[in-house]
Amino acid sequence: MLQDKSDLFDIDETYPYPKEPNSYYGKSKMLAEQGIIAFNGNIQKIILRPTFIYGKGVNAIKTLKEKIKSGGFSWIDKGNVWMEMVYVKNVVEGIVMAMSNGKNNEIYNITDHSKLTVKAFLSDLMATENVSISNKNTPSFIAKPAASIVEKLWKIFKLKSYPPLTRFDLSFIAMNRQYKTTKAINELKYKPIYTTEDALNEMRKNTSC
Repeated sequence: MLQDKSDLFDIDETYPYPKEPNSYYGKSKMLAEQGIIAFNGNIQKIILRPTFIYGKGVNAIKTLKEKIKSGGFSWIDKGNVWMEMVYVKNVVEGIVMAMSNGKNNEIYNITDHSKLTVKAFLSDLMATENVSISNKNTPSFIAKPAASIVEKLWKIFKLKSYPPLTRFDLSFIAMNRQYKTTKAINELKYKPIYTTEDALNEMRKNTSC
């Protein structure tokens, strides 16, 4: 939702919305938040912003796995950018704490409280699926304009298939993303019940069962 063109370093919930998110998915989330905040009905409204959610059965993991196996995945700048993530069970913990301690019309970032490079996290994540990622790499100065061109071509020719490269996909593996969770810690009393390492170990055990 906040992904545009600039890296997101240590941002909190007051960080402004981009003028135009780099995906329809991001734009839909932005419009949903704005609509919720603007609604004046007799109901309490609390917004949680979990970063990349991972766990067994998550569709994004299935999609990534398929892309890797088909040879369509490439690291951008060798995967040396920072990202944050949140295990699905930590998201549930965030929801529970928000139901108990959340304040009306407030927004809270929810993460694992981990900071890993894209390459380190995705490599470990795919290892839980018994999938290894090749070292194929594309420099960002090539990938970024290519993504914009591909999106324009798909739009011009009204192609229904999903583009092989989009700005949103690119930002996922090529944009630094770090979020402050001080507000969730102080107001919700949120604390991850799983570290990223423990979460990945649990996923790995479930795969081997």
